[in-house]
Formats: sequence, C-alpha cells, structure tokens
Amino acid sequence: EGYVGFNVGKTDWGTSSDPTSFSLIGGYFFAESFSAELAYTDFGSASGFAELNGESFFGDLDGSGWRLSAVGRLPVGESFDLFAKLGVMLWDIDGDVSFADRSGRVGTDGNDFVFSIGGSYHITEAVVSTLEYERVTGDLDGLDTLSLGLFVRF
Repeated sequence: EGYVGFNVGKTDWGTSSDPTSFSLIGGYFFAESFSAELAYTDFGSASGFAELNGESFFGDLDGSGWRLSAVGRLPVGESFDLFAKLGVMLWDIDGDVSFADRSGRVGTDGNDFVFSIGGSYHITEAVVSTLEYERVTGDLDGLDTLSLGLFVRF
C-alpha cells in the first residue's frame, strides 16, 4: 500500500524569523506498521540575526533537501497512530550574509541524519492528517520543523 501527501509548517533556523516550509512526500507500507518515505522539503527563506561559531551575523537564507526515512507506526485506538521516522537528508542552503566586517554570498550542501515524531488521525480509510516534529542533526543541528500534513493512501 502506498501513500502521497504534503506537510506545511514552520521551520526554526535559529534566526529571528521562522519561515513557512512545505514537504511533498511519497511512501510505501512494507508491513502494517512499517513504511519507507521519500520527501522533498523546502525550508523556506529565513531572514534575521543568528550566531555561527560564536560570531553574530545577519542573513537571508534559502534551504531545501531530500529525505529518505524508515517509518514505524503504533496504532492508538481505531483512528489514531503515533509514528517515528529515522532517515538521511541531503540538503542545500544558499543565501547572503553580513558579518561585522564582511559580507557575501554563501552556499553549502551536505547530508545529515533526521528524525521525526508525530501523530496521525485517520479521517477516512484513505485520508490521514498528521502533526509532526522533525529535527535535522549534524551540520544542520537545530533545524527544527513543526508541521501539519494531509495524506492519501492507495
């Protein structure tokens, strides 16, 4: 059984703004409580002050990434599930930054572990809504997203 859907949420970049983010997601259930997912996420555009290696800067940053995750689900009653995801994200960030004595264009990419926890409500047998917290660890440690989603199972 497969599924497709999307999430819309807020991403905390560690700056003074929390931009709107979205994800497009596809997955396949290998068992009733286990699936694999592939997702594309646009983290939005963050602007504001932040700190990197003890140095404050102002930046306008755009980020996106591809995520491949294993998903485990635990049914809680007839219409609810709890879930956890563990995977890898390939990400890319570009933007303009200004430090106290210099400024310029930056671009970086990498791959990091990502995990999520959340809950699902089955509106119908085929339509599911979700609430999810996601955290990217490693080089992007602290990139947190809280989102709402809607999925269709087929």
